[in-house]
Amino acid sequence: MKVITPNAAYLQKYYFEILLKSTLVTKVGIPISICDIVNKNKFDKYENKDFIKFTKDEEIKFLKEADWIPNFNDYVEKSIDDIELEIELINSKGNELNNWFQSLSEDERQIKYGYGSTKAKMLMYRKQSFNDILSLKEKNLTPMMGKNGLIKKLGNLLK
Repeated sequence: MKVITPNAAYLQKYYFEILLKSTLVTKVGIPISICDIVNKNKFDKYENKDFIKFTKDEEIKFLKEADWIPNFNDYVEKSIDDIELEIELINSKGNELNNWFQSLSEDERQIKYGYGSTKAKMLMYRKQSFNDILSLKEKNLTPMMGKNGLIKKLGNLLK
């Protein structure tokens, strides 16, 4: 998931695994500064569900516009039922994607494999984000901002 604030955008570390490949589906380029973060030594020290802070205008703009990544702030006022509905919709989209892929010929599958596999992973990550949001809401928590550009673990600081 992501958290967008007026002066920063925060993204969970595990999204980096699919972020670069997402351009195959979204056709939107990723700012170099976001790509460069994985080369920093401190990047490897954090767990997958930890958040990384971005403050450059192009980074914030890119993450705001990446609508396939749920923004926690958009779901603060939503009910648990609303979040569960989002998860059901993702499951439905996953089934549609699978049916589409199965309907292709063997040659078409080889050509479209990169797109289909990336789209499936994007759905999987989106679903995981909604599961995280659901867990936070059930415990009445929000992601917690930390020092040095990282949000570490969960807490109840951000509103």
